[in-house]
Amino acid sequence: MHSTTGAPDVTVTTPGGLSVSTAGLPLNQIVTVRGFRVVRFPTLHETIIAPARPAAGRYRIVTNSGSPAITRIDRLDGVRPRIIAHIIGAGTHRHLVYRFARQAGQSVTFFEISGQVDRSLGTTTGGSGTLAFTASPGHGRRQIVAEVYGDGVPRVRMTVASYLAPALARLARVSHLRVHRRRAVATVIFAGVPGAREYRINLALSDGTRQVITTTAHRVRFGAVFIDIGGTITVRAAGNGLSTLTGAPTRARLSPLFGRGKPAHQPRAGRPRRP
Repeated sequence: MHSTTGAPDVTVTTPGGLSVSTAGLPLNQIVTVRGFRVVRFPTLHETIIAPARPAAGRYRIVTNSGSPAITRIDRLDGVRPRIIAHIIGAGTHRHLVYRFARQAGQSVTFFEISGQVDRSLGTTTGGSGTLAFTASPGHGRRQIVAEVYGDGVPRVRMTVASYLAPALARLARVSHLRVHRRRAVATVIFAGVPGAREYRINLALSDGTRQVITTTAHRVRFGAVFIDIGGTITVRAAGNGLSTLTGAPTRARLSPLFGRGKPAHQPRAGRPRRP
């Protein structure tokens, strides 16, 4: 079932009176419900419902409340294509190894799908082969879905393999952190971290003042810091949440210029004069 504005949300009633609904089911995941395998692909604007043992007769399809309108319904009769596949490799470097018992005029496109990923890995008309791809980190287990075209039948989608995506990489600590103070201005300087696109610098003063700066630069300034107030500077390399995690903090002390245990500068005393 296809739409132009998302995946249709429907209820299907079999010839025997059994009803199966897609309402409330997770997206981009194949779920078995009462003998049916159902899946909704919003980015592809389609919903697939496949009975394990289809009964002959009339099937009734009704859209649920709030569902996008159905623009087309494809039906597959006969034997499903046979595809065998598995994933090899480690980390971000993976290969999809497949064998496709194709009929004349057929082709197959493989997709990588999860709750956050939906992309094509490649199309082939060959009977067997290997597709290399880069697995983006994070978001757990992913399904490999094969979509078969041609030979006079509507396209057919089926899950043929799955794999566990590599974990998100945590960024390294910021190094060479230095804090320079000149009167009421504190300047923070640090070295960059590979893979980091921005940094979060946190100023925590002893009087309770807090300030956070997010920047792509490796040098920032904090102004209007009273000269008798000290505190702590914390710097982290910020992760993007898609492929990297925020790094551990690096801290440095911001010392007061005087007061609170640090005396103000006094002129050097000369040698006492003799009477």
